[in-house]
Amino acid sequence: MDLTKTRDIFKNWVVKSLDIDQDLFICSPFFTKGGYELLEKLKPGRLFIRGRKRDIQSGSLCLSSIKTLIQKGWEVRTYSSLHAKVYYSFYSNCSLIGSANMSFSGFPVNENGNLEILYCLENYRPEEVLVKFYESKILSLECIESEKIESKGSNTNIALDSNFSLLELVQSESLSELKRNLEQRNFNNIVMHDIELLGISVNASLGEIKSSFLKTDLISQFLDFLEDGKKFGVLKKWLMKNVTDEPTPSRREYSSQLRKVYDLVVEASTIYEIAVLQKHSEWLINTKIDREALVNR
Repeated sequence: MDLTKTRDIFKNWVVKSLDIDQDLFICSPFFTKGGYELLEKLKPGRLFIRGRKRDIQSGSLCLSSIKTLIQKGWEVRTYSSLHAKVYYSFYSNCSLIGSANMSFSGFPVNENGNLEILYCLENYRPEEVLVKFYESKILSLECIESEKIESKGSNTNIALDSNFSLLELVQSESLSELKRNLEQRNFNNIVMHDIELLGISVNASLGEIKSSFLKTDLISQFLDFLEDGKKFGVLKKWLMKNVTDEPTPSRREYSSQLRKVYDLVVEASTIYEIAVLQKHSEWLINTKIDREALVNR
C-alpha cells in the first residue's frame, strides 16, 4: 500500500496554487516541520491550528515553524476545538478535505507515515464545506504575533490567548464513571470524546485519568486563575469570558458546567474542596488555606 499518495495529491494541489495569485485557507490541527516544508514556497495565506499546550509537548505543533510562517506574512489563528483538515485555494476553487494533518505523518515521504484519505472538491468555497466553522467565532480571533513565540535554548513556548469550548471539559459525569466504562468496554460517544480529550489509553488507570484531566488546557488555566480559592460568581465570570462556543451558552448552562468543574477538580485532586463561605457562597478552595484570611483578601 502506497502511503505517500497523500503527499502526491497535495503536491498537485500546490502546483495548481503556484500558477495563480492564490488566497490559501488551511485548517490543520497539528502542524510540524513537515507541514512547513510543504508551504514554504507558497505565497502567504491563512492557517488555522488547534494550538493546545499538549500539542506542543507531544511534538504535534512546531512553534518555530509557525513563527517563520508568520514572519513570511501568514495569518495564523488558533482554536482549541479544531478538528477539520481542509486545504483550499480561493482562486482555483479547489479544496482538499480528509484526515491528513500538515506533518510528516500526514503527508509521508516514505512508508512510515499514517494511512490517510484526501478528497478533492472542485467549485466549492470553504464556507460551503465548513458551515459550523464559519458560524463560530474563529474568524474573529486575533492572529498570533511572532513576538508571542519565545525560544529559550531548546525550549519554545507561546503566549496563547485563553479561548475554550465547553467540549474541552470531560463529558462523563465523573472520572470514576469514565473508568468504569473503560473497564466494561462501553465505548459510547461520551467515552470516546473523553479518551481523545485526555489523551489516554483504554486501559488507563483512575490515577492516570485524574492526572490527564488536571493537565487539560481548560482545567490547567482554570486552576491558575483559581490560585488559593475563589467564589462561584468570580469563577463563573472567568468561564463566560473565556468560552467561545456558538451559540453562546445560557447563564444557567454556565452555572451547571461550573458545578461540574467543581466536582471533577475535587475528585481529581486531594488539595481542593468545596466550601460554603460568605453568606452561602460556594467557594472552590485549597484545603490548606486559611478560610478567614481568604475571604478577607
